[in-house]
Amino acid sequence: MKLVHLELNNFRNFNNFRIDFTDNESSIDSNNIKFILGDNGSGKTSIFEAILTIIASFYSPVLNEEKPFEYKLKYIINNLEIEFKKIKKDDKYYFTLIENKKCYQYDKFESFRNKVLSNEDVYIPQKLIFSYSGFNNRLKHIYNRVKTNYLKKENERRKNAEPLIDGIRFIHSDDENVLLYLIPIWHDCIYAKKALMRYCNVKEITKIEIKINMTVKNLKKILPHEDFNIYRNLRENTNSKLKNAYKSFILIQKAIQRLEEEINFKLPVKNKNESKNLIKLDTDPYLNNYEREYIKELDSTLKVKFTIDIAPNEYYGSNFYELLLLLKNKYRADINILIKTETSGDKEISSTELSEGECNLIKFLGMLTIINNYSGMVMLDEPDVHLNPNLKYKLRDILNNLLSNTNETQVIINTHDPLVINGVENTDVRILHIENKNIYVKIPATDAKGKSIDGLLRSQYFNMETTFDYETMNKFKRRENLYKRYIQLNFENSSQNRQKIEAQLRELNYELVGKMYIDYRNEDKEYELFRNLVEEVGLKINFNDVDKTELDKRKKQLKTIIHEVIKK
Repeated sequence: MKLVHLELNNFRNFNNFRIDFTDNESSIDSNNIKFILGDNGSGKTSIFEAILTIIASFYSPVLNEEKPFEYKLKYIINNLEIEFKKIKKDDKYYFTLIENKKCYQYDKFESFRNKVLSNEDVYIPQKLIFSYSGFNNRLKHIYNRVKTNYLKKENERRKNAEPLIDGIRFIHSDDENVLLYLIPIWHDCIYAKKALMRYCNVKEITKIEIKINMTVKNLKKILPHEDFNIYRNLRENTNSKLKNAYKSFILIQKAIQRLEEEINFKLPVKNKNESKNLIKLDTDPYLNNYEREYIKELDSTLKVKFTIDIAPNEYYGSNFYELLLLLKNKYRADINILIKTETSGDKEISSTELSEGECNLIKFLGMLTIINNYSGMVMLDEPDVHLNPNLKYKLRDILNNLLSNTNETQVIINTHDPLVINGVENTDVRILHIENKNIYVKIPATDAKGKSIDGLLRSQYFNMETTFDYETMNKFKRRENLYKRYIQLNFENSSQNRQKIEAQLRELNYELVGKMYIDYRNEDKEYELFRNLVEEVGLKINFNDVDKTELDKRKKQLKTIIHEVIKK
């Protein structure tokens, strides 16, 4: 999947907004990674939200009603050019699907939705994986809507047979589920596994512990045709307590057996004949102390524990991840992945002991590992959070290596960190800026390639006036003002206060001389040459306000003028 453009109207702070993800719609570039920059509140996350809402509304129609906005979303998928449109005319919304310039128009969303879902494997990406680093739950809300729909579908399929996992198209990589990514990383991608071992010091994944509460709600999901009154009403009367308790244990045993069969059946091993030896049901926790348990609400206290052997066997990691995700979503399973690290030696520890930075890298590696097997898109909101500078610096290289074997995936990254975009070409960057309460998009005039981190911060990528600390910068400004005053006094041939100003300048120069080792010259020679030419012909341009399109236009005009001058 490759995004072409997105247009939004009446969505959040976007009105008549358009962002192009390629320079030329007729030729989609081969680069899989795009970066979105901008100030806080400029709409970076809202772009993610809009894209997800548009596609997710086909699976959860309530999203179409919750967010009534106009849009045009165009992307390339399966070698097809697909565009979705929602336009408002005369207080009524109209919907359009364009497939390779073939147009289908609808005046009702349900008809539009049915058309798309009738051929969803052609029109819809196989995976949309996204993460958000902030505090609000806008993206998670979309995921929850789709998840509810997915679980209903899974339950319906279950009534007919023991189903295999129906591929999950939407994956929200929240902190709660991030460690589940350890499984696909370990089994599906050699490069990701090496990165995990190198940067997180994980040397082995040993086993998975799965705990599921035997609540009435869960039991009904496992055994949809059973009567649960004997389980629910253990305190009905004194004479039947033991009898009812015994019956409930039989029912629970039946449910546990069925659950064990379900997990075993869905376990994505490459050799199915070995799968029965991989899952182990721990000793029944309730048979030895049922007299204590039956006088309580068993449906809120009883847990069953499964252990899955992971190290010696070959799994399909991405499918295993989806199985674990299904167990968490469906049964609220408590899942603990046990590992060995360089510091733990031969002792097993819980993966929850890994640091915040290590967990964030695992999230990043896992999302890219899963998407590698599918056509789709990954949306990363500030993947650099909690990472040390060295890892931030290497992040883009890690990403490029993970995507080296696919051209079916696009990664969109929101970031505020210059270390993450070091070395990128300007055509892969979009900068959002607010002007007169409207949000606009520009492509930087120059590449980030060849610039120092200091140079990036002071360029139009981040628009920082200086990288000096506040106190030092004030000293530079004070020295500048004193020097202007000194020049003015010389020009006026006045000796008044000149000696005092000279003394202040000497003092400031002495303080600042040690800080002047920094070279502030622009490292882009072409850009520097152009700036010099502009200054020579007397044109005044604020280079931080000029985007790539405008700069190319002015370059062309200036080149024409210079050629004419040379001819003369």
